[in-house]
Amino acid sequence: MRQGLILTSSARMSVVALWAGLALASLFCDCATGKYRFPQTAAQDPRNTVQANLGSRLETVLEDCVISLNIPGIQACVVFDDGRRWQGVAGTTTFQRDKSMEAGSLFRIASATKFFTAIVIMKYVEQGKISLSDPLAKWFPDIKAADKITVEMLLNHTSGLPDTFEDFGALLASGLNAHKVWTAAELVKVHGGKHYFEPGTNWRYSNFNYMLLGMIAEKISGKDFGAILHEELLDPLSLTETYYPLTEKVPSALVPGFDRSLMPYPNTNASDNTAWASLAAASGAIVSTATDMASLASAFFNDRILGHATVERMLDFKAGKNPGSAWTGYGLGVVRAFIDGVEYWGHEGLFIGFESYVLYCPKYKFTIAIVGNTSRFDQESVIAELSRIASTGP
Repeated sequence: MRQGLILTSSARMSVVALWAGLALASLFCDCATGKYRFPQTAAQDPRNTVQANLGSRLETVLEDCVISLNIPGIQACVVFDDGRRWQGVAGTTTFQRDKSMEAGSLFRIASATKFFTAIVIMKYVEQGKISLSDPLAKWFPDIKAADKITVEMLLNHTSGLPDTFEDFGALLASGLNAHKVWTAAELVKVHGGKHYFEPGTNWRYSNFNYMLLGMIAEKISGKDFGAILHEELLDPLSLTETYYPLTEKVPSALVPGFDRSLMPYPNTNASDNTAWASLAAASGAIVSTATDMASLASAFFNDRILGHATVERMLDFKAGKNPGSAWTGYGLGVVRAFIDGVEYWGHEGLFIGFESYVLYCPKYKFTIAIVGNTSRFDQESVIAELSRIASTGP
């Protein structure tokens, strides 16, 4: 079982205990039952530039997986280093199969947000606005051991700071009030001054690290994180399908997400839910598409956003093996994963009702991104099959 993407295993245990006495099976049984009607094959995306045969084979993978993995819908994108690209979609927006998933459907991408946040911070490093050795105390002196925690430790999860999603009170407040909006001060207070370990002595994934990085970027720039994303990444790269829902209106194309194990009740992450997104903030709040995710990663891994030396620094994988997942290392906002024996670099996301993965394959020189509106589906099998086809060429 994967852990530590947004909710760690202990956090999930807390959530399950919290809702066990509140949940009624009738409120969430519709997410796992009902005969699946094979989705209508989506029309070819006009943005596709791969040969029709390759596109058709990739599309078939998506159509098959919505049935075999029992998920409502999925969206995927493959970008080749030579400029060719393919976008595909299959399935529906709900388990009731009443509305087809679209090429422009938007998803909560969960912890893949960290990839965006890390790139922003490293742009600031290149611009001389911040240093990897800067202590957290420079911005948040009241956090315990802030003088020992560096920006680099926040980026590679060696700070020892606890995960906000393991705080029972934060989970309770978010579960009971879907429209709560967490403030920066509340997020800092939630962690309670505790530590997993002495800063710099070990590795453990913590969403709080990236919440703080987003807040640091805001203090440096004097702008909200949504504006920072647009200024540094979204506008320069023409990523028009990516939004930061805490500071800008997200179009109605945002689909609902359906949870399988992270939050037994309520099991639907509705489009207008603000509690979970604001609790995640710069660690997991971004809304996007597979196309925008793949476009960002392709630009990044081909040195079109940051200098080559900076990218190499971010790919300095050390600790970070995540039990039950394909992860074998974590750099600065980038994971190393081996799927079906092939090495990839990127980031995974798991959130209440959503999963995402954006990966670059250095062996075959292409980027793959997938997003689905169900948590706990086998993303790695989808990545493996798409990669097998993409690596064979036209």
